[in-house]
Amino acid sequence: MARDGGVVVDFLAAAALVFLCCFHRPATAMTVDTIRYGPPRVPHRLGSVIAVDLGNTNSCVAGYSAADETAPLFRLCIPTSVAFADDGAALVGESAKNHPAAISGFKRLLGRRFDSPDVQRATDKLPYKIFDWCTRTHIEVKAGNGGAARSMYAADVASMVIAELKARGEAYLGGNVHNAVVTVPYYFSDGPREAAMNAARMAGLMTVRIIDEPTAAAVSHGLHRNKLRNGGNVLVLHVGGGTSDATVLTYDNAVFEALASRHDLHLGGDDFDDKIADHFVHLIKHSHGIDIADDDLAVAELKAQCERAKKTLTSHDTAQVNLHSQLANGVNFSFSGSLTRAQFEELNHDLFQKVISLVETAMAETKRAAAGFDMIDEVVLVGGSTRIPRIRELVKNYFDGKETTNISSGVVVVVEPDEAVVNGGGLLSHPMEDGYPCMGAGGRRQIGSPMDRCYHEW
Repeated sequence: MARDGGVVVDFLAAAALVFLCCFHRPATAMTVDTIRYGPPRVPHRLGSVIAVDLGNTNSCVAGYSAADETAPLFRLCIPTSVAFADDGAALVGESAKNHPAAISGFKRLLGRRFDSPDVQRATDKLPYKIFDWCTRTHIEVKAGNGGAARSMYAADVASMVIAELKARGEAYLGGNVHNAVVTVPYYFSDGPREAAMNAARMAGLMTVRIIDEPTAAAVSHGLHRNKLRNGGNVLVLHVGGGTSDATVLTYDNAVFEALASRHDLHLGGDDFDDKIADHFVHLIKHSHGIDIADDDLAVAELKAQCERAKKTLTSHDTAQVNLHSQLANGVNFSFSGSLTRAQFEELNHDLFQKVISLVETAMAETKRAAAGFDMIDEVVLVGGSTRIPRIRELVKNYFDGKETTNISSGVVVVVEPDEAVVNGGGLLSHPMEDGYPCMGAGGRRQIGSPMDRCYHEW
């Protein structure tokens, strides 16, 4: 009888575990119903709201000071990197970027089921382990070198980055902030959007407005301020550190709406860096007889040098790559080589074609979906990788003589591309919302995704 009782207890314990795993909604998976509906919105108090742009490679914060109404909008960015020291303390931003167990690129995992195609593709791309926990995606994190592993939701890790942005924003503003404008990719469905809002909530921020990144970028460039005709069209091309997307917006009755969008969750500056690094790994093996491909520390140092070289090539024809590292076998190794812009463009030819393919596909979808679509009035480039001259050249060549016959001499609008999204979000945190009032929770929808939602502030 006692044995039967033990079986019953074990069965109940197992059933409880299954219930907690598959039916209980953790903090990071809570719906936002409790904050979605509230009192009518009131104008923001100056300085009471910051804008948060969580990226896969870098994340930014922006806002206004309540103490000085004449002060300009501030903006700052940090690496989207999280690591854990040997004692378990969290490292975020610059202090985590070069940590051997650093985690980044997790934005693409927010709110996604483990069996989704995007997550399955990420399992082969990300340098850390992700796994299935009752259909949900978990990240394996380790404390220090060889430390004990534990699992976390992507939103848990994201909340640490947002908390750091909040702390730095408060330090700049000189006071506490509890509200945020949160920017998200256009292709985020409700699940990832709610995960982003929950990450902000865990960081101590109530989301008062969630807006798509292409719209924020258009606002950042002031395209809603009589710069576009009614019915004017904008192509927003984002090429970031880890992801890329092209979205066509139309400006209709003072509101931006999306006509089409195309994205690639594994195409960005990191991929350009990897191509350069692979080139030098082979060069070092050929010229020095040393294979560093399996030396994680040496490869990480080489990739950091390749990233610097890539940035140098945006304004110079040649860049230097210098590596000074102690290899895993204890040998001190030094290498110096050069990379020309022509070599860089040849190495990344296939990636550049993927970028312009996003533009081509978004334009083709727009022509199929929008009757009477005639031309693109403005092109906005977003993300640090759009500084690469070859990308700008390809975009300009694509539009010359086609839908952009009346574009002004600027052709491509670029204003601080890596901060354009958070700058737009910051402008929308102003009490006057920079002249682009929120559409509200019942606002216009296109292709099944909300472009602009607002919630009560307090």
